[in-house]
Amino acid sequence: MTNKNLFILFVFIFIVTIIAVGQCNKTALDTAKFAEGTSELSTLKGHTFFIVSAVFSPDGKTIVTASGDNTARIWETTTGKELQVLEGHTDMVRSAAFSPDGKIIVTASKDKTARIWETTTGTELQILKGHTDFVMSAVFSPDGKTIVTTSDDTTARIWD
Repeated sequence: MTNKNLFILFVFIFIVTIIAVGQCNKTALDTAKFAEGTSELSTLKGHTFFIVSAVFSPDGKTIVTASGDNTARIWETTTGKELQVLEGHTDMVRSAAFSPDGKIIVTASKDKTARIWETTTGTELQILKGHTDFVMSAVFSPDGKTIVTTSDDTTARIWD
């Protein structure tokens, strides 16, 4: 291949690259414009350490957050007002989930427990003990009668 052919090939690759980059930037700009249509409804402030997870209640009126500050907190969705602080875990709360009717919350913690809470008062109802390592997650069954927890101890446990 002659130098002239190499030069033409180089110019062709350069032009194709410029066109491709321009198309990528156009897509990125379109995505950014799409995102401009969203707006922040509220900010949830109150945790004193990082927030690990956040989940809406079944009716969408409240949110529960789990945090490295060893608490879970319940918030009003539209205003961001803190409604309850769920205190009792002795280590990071990894996850929190509402029961299907929204009246109960289960939390999972690095303290090797899951805890069950009453939503409106924040009262702790029960402690689920049995895992030998961090409880990573806990969720209710669709009928709300059982809970499954997962752990770093390589087990999942089903609770009545």
